[in-house]
Amino acid sequence: MNRHECRISYQVLQAAINGDAEAIQKVIEHYEGYIKTISTSVMVDEFGNDQYVTDTYLIEVLKLHLVTAILKFDLNKE
Repeated sequence: MNRHECRISYQVLQAAINGDAEAIQKVIEHYEGYIKTISTSVMVDEFGNDQYVTDTYLIEVLKLHLVTAILKFDLNKE
């Protein structure tokens, strides 16, 4: 996959900013891997083994903040 395939198109961003639910979902899906990564932490169990724990509440909070930022974003701001 080349690096341009990993980008969100201007048309999708514009639609998301205008409140299109499908476009917003595409933006969320684009950032989902990053959101999951920063929502995961390492815990050490009683035997000293590392356990990776994902905070599902934090994932939902971050997605909500992303949607809020999308809807507030102004493409025409100079």
